[in-house]
Amino acid sequence: MKVSKFVVSSIMIIILIMLDIIFLTCFDILYDPLRSFIISTIIAVVFLALIIVSIILIKKKILENLFLIIVDWASFFGLSIMIISSIFTFFIRPAQIDGVSMLNTLHHNDRVLTFIFNYEARKGDVVPIFVESEGIIYVKRVYAVANDKLEARNIDLVNNQMNLYINGENIGDNKMINFSEWRNISNQHTGSSDFVLWSVYVEEGFIIAFGDNWGNSRDSRFHGPFPTSQVRGRVFFIFYGSRFGIIR
Repeated sequence: MKVSKFVVSSIMIIILIMLDIIFLTCFDILYDPLRSFIISTIIAVVFLALIIVSIILIKKKILENLFLIIVDWASFFGLSIMIISSIFTFFIRPAQIDGVSMLNTLHHNDRVLTFIFNYEARKGDVVPIFVESEGIIYVKRVYAVANDKLEARNIDLVNNQMNLYINGENIGDNKMINFSEWRNISNQHTGSSDFVLWSVYVEEGFIIAFGDNWGNSRDSRFHGPFPTSQVRGRVFFIFYGSRFGIIR
């Protein structure tokens, strides 16, 4: 009986986790801890009630052992509910990608998981950023953090391209310039097509982030450096959509 209960319970917990992810994604409440906790708890309680009713009906002891059956299963699932709800409230959140600014890393309508607990932005990470002025969340890649110096060099005005340097190291050739888009990132324009178009020193408490799809992305070129307080975690896994796997 113990083995049977363990197997059944494990299956039920897996289903519960999947339902949690689906509902939180559909309701688009990735960064609202209170609402996500309420939704997770409601799902868990309803699911638990269905399990208890099913077990009672299967055993055909609706009145005789009702209380004992409820206590027996509720004690096991109660802890599971608390753990699952806590995970999806304080540690991991599901989300849906809207747009093409992160192609080919992320595609439109991809479902992803975001790690949110005690996260500190690092270069190369894909992060969700809440832009307060627009009230929306962007998903971008971190290129520079505090104390980094970012420069655009080797300007090709004909092909509208340049090379990107961080702390003197070339980290990206032939990036799209789109001069009008760079108005907010720095005022240090040299006007030279041979050397540095602009350079910016990232202050404490800020990051610079761009979309992987340079030709179609609203990022630090529009908004300038983003405050780290607006970073909502690290997008680390695609569980549905263009592929299944870890995001790099």
